[in-house]
Amino acid sequence: MASEVKQEAENIRQELESAEAGPGYITLIGLFSLALVPLQVLSELIRVMSANDLVSPLILRWITIPLLGILLFALLLRWLRIGRYVDVVRWFRRHNAALALLASFLLIIVTVLLFTLAIHLDRTAFYHRTECLGDFPANIDALNKFVAGTESRLDVLIDFPAYGILSDPVGARALKQSLVSLPKGIDKKNVRLLCFDRATATDAMKAGFDSVNKATASDDENFRRVKELPGYGEYLGSLEDPPETISELIENLQEIEERFVETYQAAGVNVRRLGSRRAMFVWIRDGKEAMFSFSVGGRNSREVAFHTIDGALVGAIQAMFDDEYGLAGERESQRKQAKHRDPE
Repeated sequence: MASEVKQEAENIRQELESAEAGPGYITLIGLFSLALVPLQVLSELIRVMSANDLVSPLILRWITIPLLGILLFALLLRWLRIGRYVDVVRWFRRHNAALALLASFLLIIVTVLLFTLAIHLDRTAFYHRTECLGDFPANIDALNKFVAGTESRLDVLIDFPAYGILSDPVGARALKQSLVSLPKGIDKKNVRLLCFDRATATDAMKAGFDSVNKATASDDENFRRVKELPGYGEYLGSLEDPPETISELIENLQEIEERFVETYQAAGVNVRRLGSRRAMFVWIRDGKEAMFSFSVGGRNSREVAFHTIDGALVGAIQAMFDDEYGLAGERESQRKQAKHRDPE
């Protein structure tokens, strides 16, 4: 009996010694070399995604750790010298070629997928960090999709509550619907809207119409010129009693703007009014990405819109919005206090 055990031990020792110099080590070296490629890609993905706040690097590490664990486990099996693991070692050595082929095939697939993802992220995160969306009102459709994709928080700074109502009436009303119909899981306390107050909005409207009017032209001619602007005719045609002068159009718009504000407030949106005009309008979603627009040019200016996922730029825009929102709140408090002291 003792001789049989001794003989079995000797056989095991010889098998292990032969395995050390056999093709198993070559296979492991090949697998390890192949694994370095996706690991390098994963390292690059972690760097890119962390830099741009796309995905927590912990998610990628959940991929890296199991891959490293498999490699370490394979190496451990090859180094084991304990008799009760010999069957496992034998099984791995017996199926060495098939396992190596399978592992190589899987690693090639993973590598290709990771390279594809890396290229996509690289293009998104670097070349398209900030993307031009074109001139207003072409950005309204993009704004609708942007607002609808909100997950937890939305901050908006615009001039008129009915943003784009003259240039794109359908898009403007759809945008209002997107704002008041955000997913039920979103706390409306986290939806904040800054817009011009009635007086500031009126001044902005007059300035906009003055940029189209001619001082030497009659009121009728100037109004005809306004009606020819893109989208204006569609808006005026939708009214039961369309205005016939610029003054009547401004009064109509004032009523529309206030209705939009009432709708937002009824839906639970936190609306604050600005007492002076702003040069840039912003939409910030979940604190991670933003859309913004501003006017360029002189008398015949145009509003150009952009989308960004640049963390530093989004942070700067968020800080600007927070300051404006705080100042608007202080202004409202002062106005309420003054009204309380002097009801007349």
